[in-house]
Amino acid sequence: MTAEPALTLTFVGPEQAEIVRELMLAAFAEYESVLTVPSSAMWETIEDVAGHIALGGAVLARLGSETVGSGRFELRDDHVYIGRLSVLPPHRGRGVAAAMMLAMEQRAAAAGFREARIGVRTLLPRNIALYERLGYVVTDRYQHEHHHPDAAALAGWAQAGGIPLIGIDNLPGSVALETYDLPRECVLVFGQEGPGLTPEMQQLC
Repeated sequence: MTAEPALTLTFVGPEQAEIVRELMLAAFAEYESVLTVPSSAMWETIEDVAGHIALGGAVLARLGSETVGSGRFELRDDHVYIGRLSVLPPHRGRGVAAAMMLAMEQRAAAAGFREARIGVRTLLPRNIALYERLGYVVTDRYQHEHHHPDAAALAGWAQAGGIPLIGIDNLPGSVALETYDLPRECVLVFGQEGPGLTPEMQQLC
């Protein structure tokens, strides 16, 4: 029988941003096919990560000699915000995430903070279940906005995802919205009050 490698946690600063980011990207890669709005984690630079770590700190988790997880926290006005908790897929289910969470909570408590907050996508129920087991409760729900700079960009995004654009406007040939059989997944496009949908958008819908 092989002994389980010991878990060790180390707090680090911005100088370790590269390894923290590397672990985050490896752990978050599987979410790309799940999230309808991609996680901003995927385009964070090393400088971005270092800036966030500077607001609080980060933790690295090792099993034996292998670094398998990371997390970071920010000390805000009235709470600590814990984010980007990352464990490499082969090492999940071994208590690494829970240990990192507890360590960051304790570090924040030692600094005088009594409340910890996290943000989790509703499309990741396993992550939600983890945090609930750790004593967290849902307090707010938010919509994720995805901005497109122009009509063509919106149409390209919708086409790539197989999502039809449905124009909402009072135009010749229009049908009453309540009588139209809307697809289960679609984007309703509303024009500006007064001018309505632009000619370009009318062509794209």
